[in-house]
Amino acid sequence: MLRLSAIALLAATAATAPPPAPWEMYNRGLQKMRSNDLVEAESELIGAAKSNEPSVQPLAVYNLGHVRYLAGKDILSGQGNRQQIIGNADAAFAVAGEALRSAKSALLDETDLRGLVEAYNEAKEARKGLRGPRDETSRATSLVGSALVQWRKSADGFSSAFELDPKNEDAKYNAGVMQKYIDELIQFNKKLQQQSEQISEQRKELGKAMKELRGKIPKEMQRESDQEEDEDDDDEEQEQKKDQKPGQQQQQRLGTGREIDRDMMEMLKERITPRTMSPDGEKPGRPQRRPGRDW
Repeated sequence: MLRLSAIALLAATAATAPPPAPWEMYNRGLQKMRSNDLVEAESELIGAAKSNEPSVQPLAVYNLGHVRYLAGKDILSGQGNRQQIIGNADAAFAVAGEALRSAKSALLDETDLRGLVEAYNEAKEARKGLRGPRDETSRATSLVGSALVQWRKSADGFSSAFELDPKNEDAKYNAGVMQKYIDELIQFNKKLQQQSEQISEQRKELGKAMKELRGKIPKEMQRESDQEEDEDDDDEEQEQKKDQKPGQQQQQRLGTGREIDRDMMEMLKERITPRTMSPDGEKPGRPQRRPGRDW
């Protein structure tokens, strides 16, 4: 009975406890950001920004820009070397193109059974060779998409911070830098999408060529596993498309310990300390009403 009363007392106390002050949420957000707890940092700073407290809101929005920049950077941290991703796909395209030419040439002389078999095996290996670039491109596209969401929010945050405090030149500068890197990431994403389409098309062409070649090769010269492997490969590709959910690949990485745009930190003025409030700082006065905004 005493235990139930204590629980009820605690619940009543929690229900009547005043909400945290904007400056408290702001300072907790900064501490979370410095410890790289970005989810909690974003939550605290959003709360501080929504308070519309004039002495807190501009700084909270400004540092939300940093938190979301760091979140996007973290998503891309395991992406690996972009040129290597593009290069792997280009190399696989070249092999696939040569295999398709060999298949077309072999089909011109159906009496050359050895040539048909060699062309079939070449096409089969080329099609398998496209799997790696296909998976790399898919994961990279997902990572880039997730990072773009964060970086667009970051740019908007810096722009909003400048609107709230026109004296904050760092916010204006940071918004411009973020837009530059967003544009670069969009261009890379377009290249990935083009490669993804090209990979899909080449795999279809190779699969079609393999079936045509197999139809010209006597049954006794075929391995029983050839057709099964081809069909399994098609089934695997369809299952991946069916099972994949939006945003599912966000946590996947192409490598480890690599970062892109090393000069980003130098260009981006992260002057957090000069624009922060001390955790034990003086509480702001009564908030002046400002139009609400969804940060």
